[in-house]
Amino acid sequence: MIESPGNSPNTDGIHIQSSQYVAITNSKISTGDDCISIGDYSSNVQRYNIQCGPGHGKGGNFAQVENIHVSNAFFYGTTNGARIKTWQVGRGYVRDVIFENLEFNSVKNPIIIDQNYCDVRGACKEMVMQVNIALNAYSA
Repeated sequence: MIESPGNSPNTDGIHIQSSQYVAITNSKISTGDDCISIGDYSSNVQRYNIQCGPGHGKGGNFAQVENIHVSNAFFYGTTNGARIKTWQVGRGYVRDVIFENLEFNSVKNPIIIDQNYCDVRGACKEMVMQVNIALNAYSA
């Protein structure tokens, strides 16, 4: 169990950066920010049987994130569920991402992809997207 007050800023439960072959399983995470965030230069990350919430869930200039598998996750009372965000000035790629068997309860944005992320709402000019995102979508 990872826990912090719901109103605490910048309290990611787990942040993965520049890592390969990481598995997060059978976890309950309740934070004021992202439950699990995956940063630049990360690959082969597996997330299974995760409970996330409540929470609301800066990267570098060049993103390389690939082979991400999120399965059997339960999101409750969050602003965002499964989310991919890239910074406006970023370049690179996010590819081979699989989301499956996700459950949402009281989640404002169950699945969201934001290629022009700005940490101050309304303060950033919309830019041409630079990070290529490729998802694998499956339905049962």
